[in-house]
Amino acid sequence: MLFLNTLTGELKIDENCSFKINSNENDIKSTCNNYRIEVSEAGKESKYCTIHDIDDGEISLVSLFTKEKLQWVSISLGKNYSFPPFVITQEEKNIVKKKLNDMGGENSYQWGSVEFNEDIKGGLLSVFIKYTNESMPPLYQHL
Repeated sequence: MLFLNTLTGELKIDENCSFKINSNENDIKSTCNNYRIEVSEAGKESKYCTIHDIDDGEISLVSLFTKEKLQWVSISLGKNYSFPPFVITQEEKNIVKKKLNDMGGENSYQWGSVEFNEDIKGGLLSVFIKYTNESMPPLYQHL
């Protein structure tokens, strides 16, 4: 049930698990505790938080937190897909672009942006959500 609220930037994974513009690593660990979460260092004051097997293996998600602030979320295909590593196929590209379109397509918003990301060297495709970490107007902070 992946849903992006384009007004606030909230990315809902399910009823309890969501990423908001002001989410930190501990928020994700506590609200998304029904998923397997891996946390790894990403340099000084930064951590990656990876959630596997979302939507029964349809997608995997990696997020970056720097100084406890959410920087970005990258959504890629999960274990249900067995595309060859380091190779981008048209079928894989079509599936990722469909997921992107289901979330409203590529666009810039007050809270950040949503983009199609194609890493040709790494052979990776993803939907990339970047947060600006600017304060949202008070009305939107509680939506």
